[in-house]
Amino acid sequence: IIDHVLPGKMGVEFIEQLKNSVKFNRMKIILISGYLQQEDVLAAIQYGVKNIVVKPFTRQQLVSQVSDVLKIPVDGDLSF
Repeated sequence: IIDHVLPGKMGVEFIEQLKNSVKFNRMKIILISGYLQQEDVLAAIQYGVKNIVVKPFTRQQLVSQVSDVLKIPVDGDLSF
């Protein structure tokens, strides 16, 4: 899970570095942000990001995205 606004760089820049790395290029990523420009979304998609969560988000939305990325079904109460 990567926030779009990071110290010293933007999340899409960090994702680009990960995807260009032999060690981390297959890492599954969820990008979160309170504000994304269209070009940021397009760049994230270009780097293989399929899950983007916009702030503010609920616990259910985040758990749903994580379960989607990890291919783990979510059943029942999420009030933990």
